[in-house]
Amino acid sequence: VIVVGAGITGITAALTAADRGAKVLVLDHNSHFGGSTMYSGGYCAAAGGETLPKYGYETNPDELYAWFLDGDESTFRPELSYVAAYNSGPALDMLTKYGAEWIEGGPIGDGVGAHANAASTGNATEEVDYFAAYVISHEQRGLSIFEDTAASIQEFVDKGQMVYLLNTKATELVTNDAREVTGVRTEAGEEFSAPATILSCGGYCANEEMLSQLYARWARSGSPSSIGNMFDAAVKIGAVLHD
Repeated sequence: VIVVGAGITGITAALTAADRGAKVLVLDHNSHFGGSTMYSGGYCAAAGGETLPKYGYETNPDELYAWFLDGDESTFRPELSYVAAYNSGPALDMLTKYGAEWIEGGPIGDGVGAHANAASTGNATEEVDYFAAYVISHEQRGLSIFEDTAASIQEFVDKGQMVYLLNTKATELVTNDAREVTGVRTEAGEEFSAPATILSCGGYCANEEMLSQLYARWARSGSPSSIGNMFDAAVKIGAVLHD
C-alpha cells in the first residue's frame, strides 16, 4: 500500500494497513511527520469503537451519520459521510492501539461540542444529548500524537513492513491501460507501484491558484504544507472535484 501524506490521516491509514499485514510505503514532501495536525490542539472526534467508552462516552455512529445527512449535501456527501461516521471510532482505536494517549474531551451533539476547547474537558455527558465525542491528546498538542506512535511506526520499519520517505513529493498518479491507479510518480521522477494507493495529503489552503478557482469557504483551514498537489494529479486521470 502506498500512502501519500504523513499527517494524522496518513499515519492512521499506514498503521491500519500494516496492522492488517500489508507492506506500506509512506511518502511526504515535508521533512517531518505531522501535516496540519502538528499545528492543532490534538482533538480527535469519533463515534463508536472501543476507546471512547473508556472515557465514559457511549456514542452512536448511526446518529452521527444521520446528523451529517441533515446538513448541506454540498458539504456532506452521503457516501463520504458514511465512511467518516462509521470509521471514526475504529480509526481512533487504531491510534490508541499503537501508542496514542488521550485525556477526556467532551460530548458532541446538537448544540453541544461545536466549539470544543480544553476548557470543556470533563463535560457531564448525563446532562446533554450527544451522539459522538472527542478526546484530546494527553499533551493537548497534535504533535504528541506522532510522538506517541513513533515507536510503533519504527517497529514496523524494523520488521521490513513499512518504509517512509520524507522530502519526497508525489506529483502524479500512475495508471494502467484499464485506467486503474497502480502507483505514484514523484517530482524527482521516481516511480513506486502498489495494488492500492491512498491519498491522505490534506487540502490546498497554501495553493493560491487553487483557492482562486475552487471552493474556498473552509479551505483556508490548514497549514503551509497543504499545497493541493494530489488534487491536480487526480484530476489529470479523470477525477472530478466536488465543490
